[in-house]
Amino acid sequence: MKIKSISQFKEGYGIFPYIELFPTVQSGNTYVQIPIHFVCEEEEEIDVKKYPGTELIISSNDFQSLDTKELIEIYEEELIALTQWIIDRAKENWKKEFTAYLVLKRDKSYFFTYVGEYELQNSIPSGGWLHDQQHNLLAYNRDHYLDELNDIDDPNLCIDYWPY
Repeated sequence: MKIKSISQFKEGYGIFPYIELFPTVQSGNTYVQIPIHFVCEEEEEIDVKKYPGTELIISSNDFQSLDTKELIEIYEEELIALTQWIIDRAKENWKKEFTAYLVLKRDKSYFFTYVGEYELQNSIPSGGWLHDQQHNLLAYNRDHYLDELNDIDDPNLCIDYWPY
C-alpha cells in the first residue's frame, strides 16, 4: 500500500507562528517543528503539554486586544530574534549545524542559514517528515500547518501509520 500522506498533529502543533529546524546535513526532508506561543507578561507558568515549544512574552494589553495575525505583524522582529536564539541553543545542545524557517503564515517565512543570516521568503516548508521536539511523527508528505477546516475529514490522509 502506498502512503499518500499522514497527519497526526498533537495539540499545540501546526498553528502559526512556528519554527522548523533541520540539520544542514540531512537524509531526506526531515523537519522538527517548534510552536511559538504568545504569552501575557503576567502569566506565571504555562502548561507545556497544552502549549509545547517556546513562547514570546508580550504585553497584557496586546495579548487581550489583538488576534494572532496582528500579534505576528507587531512582534515580527522579536519572533526573528527568538528564532535565532532557538537555533543557537539547538547547535549547543545537539552539536550540529542547523538551518531553520520562522513560519508566520501560509505565504510568509524567514529562512535562517547556518551562519546566522536570514531572508524573507514567500513560501514555507511542506512535505517530508515532520516531527515534534521529542521526535514523534506529526506529518508526512503534507502541509506542516493545520487548515481552518477539519483536516481529519480529508479522505487522502492515513492517520494510523507510524514508521517507528
